[in-house]
Amino acid sequence: MKHRQTDPGALPLLRFQRTGMVLLAILMTVTLFFFVFALVDTDKTVSEQENRKLASRPAFSTSALFAGEYIPKVETYWSDTFPLRNFFLTVNGGISKVTSRMSFRSKDVVVVQNNNPDDFGGQSLHEVTGAEQPKEEA
Repeated sequence: MKHRQTDPGALPLLRFQRTGMVLLAILMTVTLFFFVFALVDTDKTVSEQENRKLASRPAFSTSALFAGEYIPKVETYWSDTFPLRNFFLTVNGGISKVTSRMSFRSKDVVVVQNNNPDDFGGQSLHEVTGAEQPKEEA
């Protein structure tokens, strides 16, 4: 029985090909999961977490498509009806809270417009920095 001699330099390449195939299979599985979930899941009309009405599916028309109005409406619709959206919003809020607390030091200067809580993971600037809130003038 003859044994085929292989090039020793080719073995790591095979390992990378297998790793690539495994990563591709994982990516395809996750993509397929979200595709099937999006088809089966019913669209919510209101988000209790954000306290707002979600975008509805836009009606297709060629005039809206060529005017550039249809695609932004579809993007808004898909971002509002993404599978497991509330879960991802919760995870994002938690990550933002942790990173915003870690990133501030006493000598940091932060410019904020209207002290928007969305800038700091649902917290106000004063909660993040530990500073006292200024008194509002009447």
